[in-house]
Amino acid sequence: MLLAELAIAVLLLVSGVLAFRRSMRKRLHSRTMFWTLVGLGIIVGGYLSVGLIWQTKTMRFFGAPVTAAVFQLSENGYWEDYVGPLTVPAAVINFAVGFLLPHLPSWIRAHLRTGEPGAT
Repeated sequence: MLLAELAIAVLLLVSGVLAFRRSMRKRLHSRTMFWTLVGLGIIVGGYLSVGLIWQTKTMRFFGAPVTAAVFQLSENGYWEDYVGPLTVPAAVINFAVGFLLPHLPSWIRAHLRTGEPGAT
C-alpha cells in the first residue's frame, strides 16, 4: 500500500513541479492568478497534510496521498495512535502535493492546446 501511495505522490509531485515552473514563467503576465494559485496551494497543502481524515468505525487515517498517521479505536473506547518516523516526511510530501495541485489545470490546458510537453 505504501508503495502505491508513494508512486501516486511522485507522479503528482513531478507533474506539479512542471506546472509550477510554467506558472512561474507566466507570472509576469498574470500576477493575480499566480498568487491566487499560491494561496490556494497553501490551503490545499495544509488540508492534505493535517486536515484530511479517512475514517471507518474503528480506524482513522490522516493525510493523502501518503498516509501520515493512523488511529485505531481500542476496546476501552480510546483512540490509539500509530505514528512513526515517517509521519513528518509524509506530512511534508502531502503538503507539497497540495501546494502544487492547483497549478495542474492550467498546465494541462496549455499542454492540450499545443500538444507539447511543458507547453508555455
